[in-house]
Amino acid sequence: MAAESYKVRTRSNDEKLVEEKRHLIAKRAIELFAEKGFKATTMRELAQACGMAQGLVYHYIGTKTDIPHLICEKAAGGGEAMRAFVVNMGNMSPAEKLLACIRRYYSWADYDQENYIFFSREIIYFSREDREMLLRSQLEIMDVFRSLLMEADARSELRVENVDFVAHQILITGYEWALRRWYLRKGFTLRQYTDWEIRLLLGQLGMKAEAIPALVERSRDVRGV
Repeated sequence: MAAESYKVRTRSNDEKLVEEKRHLIAKRAIELFAEKGFKATTMRELAQACGMAQGLVYHYIGTKTDIPHLICEKAAGGGEAMRAFVVNMGNMSPAEKLLACIRRYYSWADYDQENYIFFSREIIYFSREDREMLLRSQLEIMDVFRSLLMEADARSELRVENVDFVAHQILITGYEWALRRWYLRKGFTLRQYTDWEIRLLLGQLGMKAEAIPALVERSRDVRGV
Protein backbone atom coordinates (compact mmCIF):
# COMPACT_ATOMS: atom_id res chain seq x y z
CA MET A 1 0.00 0.00 0.00
CA ALA A 2 2.87 2.39 0.75
CA ALA A 3 4.04 2.28 -2.87
CA GLU A 4 0.61 3.55 -4.01
CA SER A 5 0.41 6.46 -1.56
CA TYR A 6 2.73 8.82 -3.45
CA LYS A 7 0.89 10.97 -5.97
CA VAL A 8 2.72 13.21 -8.43
CA ARG A 9 0.60 16.28 -9.10
CA THR A 10 -0.48 17.17 -12.62
CA ARG A 11 -2.56 19.96 -14.12
CA SER A 12 -3.59 17.93 -17.14
CA ASN A 13 -6.52 15.54 -17.48
CA ASP A 14 -5.00 13.83 -20.51
CA GLU A 15 -3.52 10.71 -18.91
CA LYS A 16 -1.76 9.54 -22.08
CA LEU A 17 -0.12 12.93 -22.61
CA VAL A 18 0.93 13.08 -18.95
CA GLU A 19 2.51 9.64 -19.22
CA GLU A 20 4.38 10.61 -22.40
CA LYS A 21 5.66 13.89 -20.97
CA ARG A 22 6.69 12.31 -17.68
CA HIS A 23 8.60 9.64 -19.56
CA LEU A 24 10.44 12.39 -21.47
CA ILE A 25 11.10 14.39 -18.29
CA ALA A 26 12.48 11.33 -16.48
CA LYS A 27 14.66 10.36 -19.45
CA ARG A 28 16.20 13.82 -19.86
CA ALA A 29 16.54 14.21 -16.09
CA ILE A 30 18.56 11.00 -15.81
CA GLU A 31 20.95 12.25 -18.48
CA LEU A 32 21.43 15.57 -16.70
CA PHE A 33 21.70 14.00 -13.24
CA ALA A 34 24.35 11.57 -14.48
CA GLU A 35 26.35 14.52 -15.83
CA LYS A 36 25.82 17.18 -13.15
CA GLY A 37 24.16 15.49 -10.19
CA PHE A 38 20.62 15.93 -8.87
CA LYS A 39 21.26 18.97 -6.69
CA ALA A 40 23.23 20.93 -9.30
CA THR A 41 20.70 20.38 -12.10
CA THR A 42 18.21 23.22 -12.39
CA MET A 43 14.63 22.98 -13.61
CA ARG A 44 15.49 25.49 -16.31
CA GLU A 45 18.16 23.15 -17.66
CA LEU A 46 15.74 20.25 -17.52
CA ALA A 47 13.07 22.21 -19.35
CA GLN A 48 15.55 23.12 -22.09
CA ALA A 49 16.62 19.48 -22.43
CA CYS A 50 12.95 18.50 -22.80
CA GLY A 51 12.25 21.24 -25.33
CA MET A 52 9.64 22.79 -23.02
CA ALA A 53 9.10 26.07 -21.25
CA GLN A 54 9.95 25.75 -17.57
CA GLY A 55 6.35 26.42 -16.57
CA LEU A 56 5.15 23.61 -18.82
CA VAL A 57 7.30 21.08 -16.96
CA TYR A 58 5.35 21.94 -13.83
CA HIS A 59 2.19 21.14 -15.77
CA TYR A 60 3.16 17.45 -15.57
CA ILE A 61 4.98 17.24 -12.23
CA GLY A 62 4.67 19.11 -8.96
CA THR A 63 8.30 19.65 -7.92
CA LYS A 64 11.81 18.59 -8.77
CA THR A 65 11.64 16.02 -5.95
CA ASP A 66 8.91 14.18 -7.88
CA ILE A 67 11.45 13.18 -10.51
CA PRO A 68 13.28 10.48 -8.49
CA HIS A 69 9.88 8.92 -7.82
CA LEU A 70 9.10 8.79 -11.56
CA ILE A 71 12.49 7.20 -12.22
CA CYS A 72 11.97 4.63 -9.46
CA GLU A 73 8.53 3.76 -10.81
CA LYS A 74 10.04 3.13 -14.22
CA ALA A 75 12.65 0.79 -12.70
CA ALA A 76 10.22 -1.05 -10.44
CA GLY A 77 9.01 -3.65 -12.97
CA GLY A 78 12.24 -5.60 -13.24
CA GLY A 79 11.11 -8.59 -11.19
CA GLU A 80 7.91 -9.05 -13.15
CA ALA A 81 9.77 -8.73 -16.46
CA MET A 82 12.36 -11.29 -15.36
CA ARG A 83 9.69 -13.78 -14.26
CA ALA A 84 7.95 -13.42 -17.63
CA PHE A 85 11.29 -14.00 -19.35
CA VAL A 86 11.74 -17.26 -17.43
CA VAL A 87 8.25 -18.46 -18.38
CA ASN A 88 8.92 -17.74 -22.06
CA MET A 89 12.00 -20.00 -21.99
CA GLY A 90 9.76 -23.03 -21.69
CA ASN A 91 11.43 -26.38 -21.04
CA MET A 92 15.05 -25.30 -20.75
CA SER A 93 16.93 -26.63 -17.73
CA PRO A 94 17.16 -24.46 -14.59
CA ALA A 95 20.87 -23.88 -15.18
CA GLU A 96 20.26 -22.74 -18.74
CA LYS A 97 17.47 -20.42 -17.59
CA LEU A 98 19.74 -19.02 -14.88
CA LEU A 99 22.46 -18.13 -17.36
CA ALA A 100 19.98 -16.54 -19.76
CA CYS A 101 18.60 -14.45 -16.88
CA ILE A 102 22.11 -13.34 -15.95
CA ARG A 103 22.66 -12.19 -19.51
CA ARG A 104 19.33 -10.40 -19.49
CA TYR A 105 20.11 -8.64 -16.21
CA TYR A 106 23.57 -7.55 -17.37
CA SER A 107 22.06 -6.20 -20.60
CA TRP A 108 19.61 -4.16 -18.50
CA ALA A 109 22.49 -2.81 -16.45
CA ASP A 110 24.26 -1.79 -19.65
CA TYR A 111 21.20 -0.17 -21.24
CA ASP A 112 20.13 1.63 -18.06
CA GLN A 113 23.63 2.59 -16.93
CA GLU A 114 22.67 6.20 -16.18
CA ASN A 115 19.83 4.97 -13.94
CA TYR A 116 22.20 2.76 -11.95
CA ILE A 117 24.66 5.62 -11.52
CA PHE A 118 21.85 7.91 -10.41
CA PHE A 119 20.50 5.38 -7.90
CA SER A 120 23.97 4.81 -6.48
CA ARG A 121 25.07 8.43 -6.30
CA GLU A 122 21.89 10.30 -5.45
CA ILE A 123 20.07 7.94 -3.07
CA ILE A 124 20.25 10.61 -0.38
CA TYR A 125 17.59 12.61 -2.26
CA PHE A 126 15.13 9.71 -2.46
CA SER A 127 12.16 9.45 -0.15
CA ARG A 128 11.95 6.44 2.13
CA GLU A 129 9.12 5.15 -0.03
CA ASP A 130 11.23 5.35 -3.20
CA ARG A 131 14.16 3.61 -1.52
CA GLU A 132 11.84 0.80 -0.48
CA MET A 133 10.47 0.61 -4.02
CA LEU A 134 13.96 0.20 -5.44
CA LEU A 135 14.86 -2.39 -2.82
CA ARG A 136 11.73 -4.42 -3.56
CA SER A 137 12.54 -4.34 -7.27
CA GLN A 138 16.05 -5.65 -6.67
CA LEU A 139 14.82 -8.33 -4.25
CA GLU A 140 12.24 -9.50 -6.79
CA ILE A 141 14.97 -9.96 -9.40
CA MET A 142 17.14 -11.70 -6.82
CA ASP A 143 14.25 -14.04 -6.01
CA VAL A 144 14.22 -15.19 -9.64
CA PHE A 145 17.92 -16.02 -9.38
CA ARG A 146 17.33 -17.76 -6.05
CA SER A 147 14.56 -19.94 -7.46
CA LEU A 148 16.63 -21.01 -10.45
CA LEU A 149 19.68 -21.69 -8.28
CA MET A 150 17.61 -23.89 -5.97
CA GLU A 151 16.11 -25.78 -8.92
CA ALA A 152 19.53 -26.30 -10.48
CA ASP A 153 20.87 -27.54 -7.13
CA ALA A 154 17.91 -29.91 -6.67
CA ARG A 155 18.57 -31.42 -10.11
CA SER A 156 22.31 -31.69 -9.37
CA GLU A 157 23.15 -29.38 -12.28
CA LEU A 158 24.96 -27.08 -9.83
CA ARG A 159 26.11 -27.34 -6.24
CA VAL A 160 24.90 -24.27 -4.34
CA GLU A 161 25.85 -24.02 -0.68
CA ASN A 162 24.41 -20.55 -0.04
CA VAL A 163 21.65 -19.55 -2.44
CA ASP A 164 21.17 -16.03 -1.04
CA PHE A 165 24.86 -15.21 -1.28
CA VAL A 166 25.17 -16.40 -4.89
CA ALA A 167 22.00 -14.58 -5.99
CA HIS A 168 23.29 -11.40 -4.35
CA GLN A 169 26.66 -11.75 -6.09
CA ILE A 170 24.92 -12.00 -9.47
CA LEU A 171 23.17 -8.70 -8.76
CA ILE A 172 26.38 -7.05 -7.63
CA THR A 173 28.40 -8.08 -10.70
CA GLY A 174 25.67 -6.68 -12.97
CA TYR A 175 25.63 -3.47 -10.96
CA GLU A 176 29.42 -3.35 -11.21
CA TRP A 177 29.23 -3.31 -14.99
CA ALA A 178 26.89 -0.33 -14.92
CA LEU A 179 28.97 1.65 -12.43
CA ARG A 180 32.39 0.85 -13.91
CA ARG A 181 31.59 0.34 -17.57
CA TRP A 182 33.76 3.35 -18.45
CA TYR A 183 36.75 1.32 -17.27
CA LEU A 184 35.70 -2.27 -17.94
CA ARG A 185 35.03 -1.56 -21.62
CA LYS A 186 38.73 -0.87 -22.06
CA GLY A 187 39.29 -4.61 -21.69
CA PHE A 188 35.95 -6.29 -22.35
CA THR A 189 32.80 -6.04 -24.37
CA LEU A 190 29.60 -6.68 -22.42
CA ARG A 191 29.41 -10.13 -23.97
CA GLN A 192 32.97 -10.97 -22.93
CA TYR A 193 32.39 -9.66 -19.42
CA THR A 194 29.22 -11.72 -19.11
CA ASP A 195 30.90 -14.85 -20.47
CA TRP A 196 33.72 -14.59 -17.95
CA GLU A 197 31.39 -13.93 -15.03
CA ILE A 198 29.28 -16.95 -16.03
CA ARG A 199 32.35 -19.16 -16.37
CA LEU A 200 33.57 -18.12 -12.94
CA LEU A 201 30.14 -18.71 -11.42
CA LEU A 202 29.74 -22.17 -12.94
CA GLY A 203 33.22 -23.19 -11.79
CA GLN A 204 32.46 -22.01 -8.26
CA LEU A 205 29.19 -23.95 -8.28
CA GLY A 206 30.85 -27.24 -9.08
CA MET A 207 30.27 -27.65 -12.80
CA LYS A 208 32.94 -29.68 -14.58
CA ALA A 209 35.28 -27.50 -16.61
CA GLU A 210 34.67 -29.44 -19.83
CA ALA A 211 30.89 -28.84 -19.61
CA ILE A 212 31.08 -25.07 -19.14
CA PRO A 213 31.89 -23.83 -22.68
CA ALA A 214 28.88 -25.55 -24.29
CA LEU A 215 26.48 -24.23 -21.63
CA VAL A 216 27.88 -20.70 -21.98
CA GLU A 217 27.44 -20.92 -25.74
CA ARG A 218 23.83 -22.13 -25.47
CA SER A 219 22.98 -19.28 -23.12
CA ARG A 220 23.90 -16.79 -25.84
CA ASP A 221 21.26 -18.18 -28.18
CA VAL A 222 18.23 -17.59 -25.95
CA ARG A 223 15.78 -15.27 -27.65
CA GLY A 224 15.56 -11.88 -25.97
CA VAL A 225 19.08 -11.91 -24.50
